Amino acid sequence: RIYDFYDGDAHIEGTYKNVKFYCSEIKTAHERPASRARRTTTIFKGLFFAAPLGIAFSGGTYIWPAGEEQLANSIMDEYYRLMDFPDVYYVDTKNPTFEKEFSVYSTNHAEALFFVDNELMTRLINFKNQINRYIRMSFVGGICYVSIAINEDLFQPSVSNPENKEIVHELFFSVLLILSIINQLNLTKYS
Repeated sequence: RIYDFYDGDAHIEGTYKNVKFYCSEIKTAHERPASRARRTTTIFKGLFFAAPLGIAFSGGTYIWPAGEEQLANSIMDEYYRLMDFPDVYYVDTKNPTFEKEFSVYSTNHAEALFFVDNELMTRLINFKNQINRYIRMSFVGGICYVSIAINEDLFQPSVSNPENKEIVHELFFSVLLILSIINQLNLTKYS
């Protein structure tokens, strides 16, 4: 959706297992009139992760939760009609277990099947089940993008109460999630 508000917090970058990565907590929202008052609705809140890959590719491959595809349903679809989005096509992975959880679309069918092979499909399902969160993933312009919807605040250490073990645990989970993306999705394979 087109957003009215965009906010990012806690930019982190680094290299882990030879994978250079960038990530941040992101929140986007749109505002719509609701009778007399305006109502703000969150579009996405969570971790946004990007890792430049060591391989070149020309197309874009998008992996969305099944039923959450971000494509226009018609030429009049208000959310997408003004966005400059390339022509993407459904990719049949021939994996019914995977397709119950995810849909794959791409501008280049052969390239999509290179990235979304049986290993990645299995890893993505296992990772989604392990963290119990919605995951979106794409390979565009030489970069792997991953977004994970998380309603809690990420990377927020407590200055006023540094001994709070729950806050330390949440901070540890946030950092561990970054490393898990690289490990669980085997991004070292592309570096």
